[in-house]
Amino acid sequence: VNGEAHYANHRDPQIPAALASVVRGITPLHDFRPTPQVKILGQASYDPKSHVVHAEWTIQNSPPLLALAPADFAVQYDLNPLYAAGINGAGVTIGIIGASNVYPNVVANYRSLFGLPVGTLNIIIDGLDPGPSATVNHGNRAEVESFLDVEVSGAVAPGATVNLYTAADTTVQSGLLLAAQRAVDDDVASILSTSYGQCEQALGSSGNQFWTALWEQAAAQGQTSFVSSGDSGSAGCDDFNAPVPAQLGLAVNGLSSTPWNIAVGGTDFFYTSYNGTAAAQSAELASYWNLATPSPTTPAASLLKTVPEQPWNQAFGLDLYDGGVYSPNQPTIVAGSGGASVYYPKPGWQSGQGVPADGARDLPDVSLFAADGENDSFYPICLPEGGCNGSNSASQEITAVGGTSASSPAMAGIMALVNQKYGRQGQANFVLYPLAVQHPSVFHDISIGSNVVPCRQSSSSCTLSTANDNTTGLYTLGHYYAGPGYDQASGLGSVDANLLVQYWSSLNFTPSNTSLNLSQTAFTHGTPINVSVAVTGNGGTPTGDVGLLPAESAAAANISLNELTLQAGAASAIVNNFPGGQYQLTARYAGDTAFAPSTSAPITLNVAPEGTTLSVAGSYGNGSNGSLAPIANGASYPYGTYIVIDAQPIGVNAPKGGTDGVTTGTVTFTDTAGSGNIGSGALSLNAQGFAEWTPALSFPVGSNSLSASYSGDASFNASTSTAPLTFTITKASSVASLEAEPSPVALGSATALKLNVRNQFSGPVCREVGTCTLYDSAPVAPTGTVTFTFGNTTLGTVTLVPRGNNLFASSANLSVSTLPLGNDVVTASYGGDSNYTSTTATFPVVVENAATLSAVVNPSSINQGEFTQITAMVTGQNGLPIPTGTVNFSAGGSESEWNDTEPLKNGLASSIALPGNLFFPPSNGQISVPINVSYSGDSTYAPASVNVSLVVTQGFLPPFSMAASPVTIASPGATTNNTSTVTVTPGNGFTGTVYLSCALTSSPSGAAHLPTCSFPSNALNIAGTGAVTVLM
Repeated sequence: VNGEAHYANHRDPQIPAALASVVRGITPLHDFRPTPQVKILGQASYDPKSHVVHAEWTIQNSPPLLALAPADFAVQYDLNPLYAAGINGAGVTIGIIGASNVYPNVVANYRSLFGLPVGTLNIIIDGLDPGPSATVNHGNRAEVESFLDVEVSGAVAPGATVNLYTAADTTVQSGLLLAAQRAVDDDVASILSTSYGQCEQALGSSGNQFWTALWEQAAAQGQTSFVSSGDSGSAGCDDFNAPVPAQLGLAVNGLSSTPWNIAVGGTDFFYTSYNGTAAAQSAELASYWNLATPSPTTPAASLLKTVPEQPWNQAFGLDLYDGGVYSPNQPTIVAGSGGASVYYPKPGWQSGQGVPADGARDLPDVSLFAADGENDSFYPICLPEGGCNGSNSASQEITAVGGTSASSPAMAGIMALVNQKYGRQGQANFVLYPLAVQHPSVFHDISIGSNVVPCRQSSSSCTLSTANDNTTGLYTLGHYYAGPGYDQASGLGSVDANLLVQYWSSLNFTPSNTSLNLSQTAFTHGTPINVSVAVTGNGGTPTGDVGLLPAESAAAANISLNELTLQAGAASAIVNNFPGGQYQLTARYAGDTAFAPSTSAPITLNVAPEGTTLSVAGSYGNGSNGSLAPIANGASYPYGTYIVIDAQPIGVNAPKGGTDGVTTGTVTFTDTAGSGNIGSGALSLNAQGFAEWTPALSFPVGSNSLSASYSGDASFNASTSTAPLTFTITKASSVASLEAEPSPVALGSATALKLNVRNQFSGPVCREVGTCTLYDSAPVAPTGTVTFTFGNTTLGTVTLVPRGNNLFASSANLSVSTLPLGNDVVTASYGGDSNYTSTTATFPVVVENAATLSAVVNPSSINQGEFTQITAMVTGQNGLPIPTGTVNFSAGGSESEWNDTEPLKNGLASSIALPGNLFFPPSNGQISVPINVSYSGDSTYAPASVNVSLVVTQGFLPPFSMAASPVTIASPGATTNNTSTVTVTPGNGFTGTVYLSCALTSSPSGAAHLPTCSFPSNALNIAGTGAVTVLM
């Protein structure tokens, strides 16, 4: 797919009927990873006081670049009255779900640069640490994504705690999914933000089930989940990073299209002078931005007032950078995403002016600024490259970014201010849509622009636009235009945060009452318990979900209780995964469009831990097809095979083929039979209850017996695996390659014999081209000695030296000069070691007669305005043919490169003219330019090489000047022997040969019998400093 190899199930998996009551869904069984919804404009220097940005991706900026710094964002969305009232997110935790880790010091630099208070950043790693620069998808944009989300959310809510949830990919699961599951199961963060995307069609049934179940659980727990709507306009399945029109039709981001999350779209600023003169644009910008006077302190805002907005649209936006004129020669679909779900029906809360009567869940819900420079503004963030910690306080290195990747964490920060005042809210759309009806001033209604994108003719839903706008005459996915009220380009619009908080509790919801009953309150974990809940309220029947929540920190229990959906105001279920321990359980009703949320009276539970079984399994890299295959008990694998070991503790009360809760704690793997008795140490279980071990070095040669022990937690007792995983590691077949440099080589000259010995390594498995992270597990390099021989003659024995990081390969080098004339087949024999078998390699070294190579540069000293030439002479041996072949001339170094190859003629070859202006001496100085002259060799003579040098002096003085006297007519009417004296005067120390030619340059129209000219000799030798004359 798009030049990349992927693995996927060819149809949706089916859940057996016997497990339907305990299996909610299946996570995706493919390696198509969600994509960060971030656009990177580039790096720039930023002055904290003037807010002036100097881009490194262009020479000049007109109009100027205007970073939307945190203080400017506060002006745009009316946050300052809240900050002044002490509402800054204090006491609220925002959970960022990411596929890469961050460096906390870089985040601290960001907060310092923009005058934010020192914040609290917690990094929660589920399973293995992906580290920064994680190559999850599209290179290091996962790293950029995590820094962006952590920094922007904390800037909007500077008093909030930010938790970054992250995980590395495992052999069976995406790290992003593990991080999301951990964030929801922990239930510590009351607000979540996810800035990744994958369209509903690509997710498939199992992928959509995973995200809707996860966000539904979060909403039932009172968590508010914000998800980027996407960066590909109405073409949610197309790659917005590819510079091509849309081809896959209308689609939306499946991570954000569920009924249980808030989809956040993207806006850009709108200036009415977008297609006007530079003067008009500058005047309008000056009415919104302080462009003249640097602020005396930082981070005072440079934005003066709220700027009108339009849907973010790089192709068809009404933008300053292109005057609103789209260029089909530079196709792009970058735009804030929106549209109608093909998977979810319209939720009950999605109603109001402008909401389409399409029966589908529509996106986005709200929008915030997401542009990456189309109207000169973007989000400035700090990355490890530069890190915003330069020594020059007046200029700091920032990275300019945009995308709905920024809109989602920014909206999460605004929601933290709501939660600080009113507590957890769960699915906030129950409030946002009624607010748009009852208090429309809460939203900046956007009624101009669209998220229309160009499309490929004849592709799905692609039509020729006849609209009276900048799309007319172009093929577009032209469905979603901004308009009054709700629209699928910007949702309800962007927000006035101050009014949002002010009016949040002003809506009229009927109070509700929730009751909870359990069949038992003291039992062993895994025991099926009958649970019933009822929610009542005056004037109707409450609808929606009820979540079961323990009063203690869910992080300790890693609870993942399914929510209960009300039917006629009541719900019941059999639950077997109540976490262990003694705690109080409550039922929380999330509310709906008519009834307010409520929480039941607590019930005290006493849940004893159950026993567990622990099994050990493994996979190895199958080099034949590039995939992973199960390790068979008792099987053999060569040393260096990529092997990963997994274990999953499961409760003894779990249904066959299922679980009754997710185990937490650690698993320790031990190889009791292997040499050295190696072990993993304690490895944390991930959000799905798995532990995975990839040893730092390959398993040793010999028998290996893997067992595991589980630490236990409040719900599950400790256990040890009963049946070990056994396998044998055999010696690996080593692969050797031999070469000689140089070859051909001159008789009696040295050539370097180089043997490389490597392992036929089977892994790690790269699931996507260019995105494979090198796992720690790897074989040590071959050791031992190598013997070089020619026939029965031993040339020498050398010890192998590991290459690079002592993994995979070693090398042995031997210099020899005793080989005879001819094609000499040299053999290198490696004897093997404890891990590798022996092997040999051969190489034919061609030994030829020596030729003598010399070269001169004439002139050897020039200035930048002059030329020189290199002449090479190749002399053979008496009784042998004259050398043939070619000579290569190369000059340069760090400043410039110049190459020329010429054939030998009678043993001589001269280069083309080498100009001095290729090189750059210092002012009033000179440099020495190295020139390499290399003879190619032929069937008789070996190659040869020699170095000469050229001195280049700064300046462009000509090497000589020329003048000519008037023509002297020999006699009246003479047609021959008419002459002119040409004078050549050398300068700047020039000596050498000047080649002369002459020709008629013009003549009267109709002239006949035109004159000709010539010199006695075309070559004029300049031997001294005086002028030389010649008769023309």
